[in-house]
Amino acid sequence: MEEAEKKDEKGIEEGLVPEQIVGAAQTNGQLCFVIKWKDKDDAEIMPAAVANEKFPELVIRFYEERIEWVSARKPAVPPS
Repeated sequence: MEEAEKKDEKGIEEGLVPEQIVGAAQTNGQLCFVIKWKDKDDAEIMPAAVANEKFPELVIRFYEERIEWVSARKPAVPPS
């Protein structure tokens, strides 16, 4: 494991339980999530690859809450 990934897993190492992903950002060209821990005021920035592995349900919920479905509309038929 790289040193940067170890640094980004502080909450995991402390045994904290994730409450939710409150945001996402790109850091140094890498997608990262902002993780809010239960019973903690602080959040932690974590590489998406780590969050995907450690908390897949949380990542799925994050995307599901933000996805917007666009319904296909039938083209209007001009009157004849």
